[in-house]
Amino acid sequence: WKAGWQVVFYPGARAIHDRGKTTAPYPVHFALAQQRSVLYYWKKHHGPWDQLGIRTIMLFRHVTRYAAGVAKSIADSRAEKETKVRKAVSGACLRELLGGHVLTKA
Repeated sequence: WKAGWQVVFYPGARAIHDRGKTTAPYPVHFALAQQRSVLYYWKKHHGPWDQLGIRTIMLFRHVTRYAAGVAKSIADSRAEKETKVRKAVSGACLRELLGGHVLTKA
């Protein structure tokens, strides 16, 4: 509607979920898109204090996940691939939450 498109209802439409096959190769981009979507929802439907609350929760979550990834990679070098992805996702989300621009290839 906002872009000027006509919105219609088609009862024969189907949505097929591929269980993450499309997004699996791009975990950072998927996480950032998901985070932006949540923040957009909160901005649209909630006040400034609620928005600050959800941003604080997200910040705490990503700091915790990043720290857990660092600790796990120190404790178990075999978990390097998993922790590398976890740290990349949480690091990118943290940078975006704190107002930095995120430029990643992952």
